[in-house]
Amino acid sequence: MGIILIVLVIAIITFLYFSSINSTITKGTGYELTIGMSQNEVFKRLPNALEASGMKDLNTPINVNVYIGVDAPQKQLKVALKELNYSSLDNASKWVFFIDSNYFFDRLTLEFCDKKLCKIERYRLYFELP
Repeated sequence: MGIILIVLVIAIITFLYFSSINSTITKGTGYELTIGMSQNEVFKRLPNALEASGMKDLNTPINVNVYIGVDAPQKQLKVALKELNYSSLDNASKWVFFIDSNYFFDRLTLEFCDKKLCKIERYRLYFELP
């Protein structure tokens, strides 16, 4: 019985470790996006980026936080990607897309420096600890 419990705990920890993502990209490409792209180019590639991040249905409303500065989000949107327009995101320094998942806390963060993509962050955990 003790061996089974130890194997089960090790299996759960292994699953949680290998199913989590916490990556930051500041050079090159990731999730169908390239560092240095303009905000408008990134907006046009959002469907590809979100699909590459694991979003299955682009018609489902998605939660988006839009940051103009470093403070709390200036806008919080819940909109289907096909209904999202560029003017809602223009001039923002950061876009955070919360990818709907039944099991994971999942988000894709895009940061802009002088209206050019300078950082891509992907974060996914099965559950969050306090």
